[in-house]
Amino acid sequence: RGGHPRADCKNNLKQIAIALHSYHDAFGTFPPAIVYDQQGRAAHSWRVLILPYLEEQSLYDRYQFDEPWNGPNNSKLQDMMPNTYHCPSFYKLETSSTQLGQHLSRLTNYVLITSPDGAFHSDHFTTIESFTDGLSFTLLTAEVRQHAVHWMAPEDVSPTQLLTDLRLSRDEDSSNHAGGLHIGLADGAVRWIPHNTLEADLHGLTTINGSEPAPSGF
Repeated sequence: RGGHPRADCKNNLKQIAIALHSYHDAFGTFPPAIVYDQQGRAAHSWRVLILPYLEEQSLYDRYQFDEPWNGPNNSKLQDMMPNTYHCPSFYKLETSSTQLGQHLSRLTNYVLITSPDGAFHSDHFTTIESFTDGLSFTLLTAEVRQHAVHWMAPEDVSPTQLLTDLRLSRDEDSSNHAGGLHIGLADGAVRWIPHNTLEADLHGLTTINGSEPAPSGF
């Protein structure tokens, strides 16, 4: 793939945005961040729910919703992470023969931003109509490095964790792309935000109805 990691990363978030909107078209809501089992345990991730919309129907069909994401059957799928969930700058695939490499190869860099006043919170369902701040000024997803998670795990990041990733992204050694990171907005667009974005501006982007003005120059 062309050797432009930043462009490939942006395209991955674009594909995820399209899949989230395709899910919304099919079900009338975005997927919940987390699906809980009958005992109230976090069992499944939105990343599994959107697999059919990422041309991964066969992988989705092998996933069993009657056991948790790390159950005996589903654990067999952990090394089949779609390329769409992997930022090409995160690590080099040839290291996957080592214990560390195997662990890293199962982590995704693409997360939802979850908070009580954001687009995603626990198992809540959000519709496009909920975004009173405007779809162009509310983020759904982001690309992270410090808070990368197992691609099947029902785990994402809080606005505070996203801020940590953003601040650390100024430096090549602690970021996927030095100088900032990508975010996916509710209108399907993917934008680059610089590492020194104001905390208040970032917070404004994470809420769906806080009525904050858009960051200047955004």
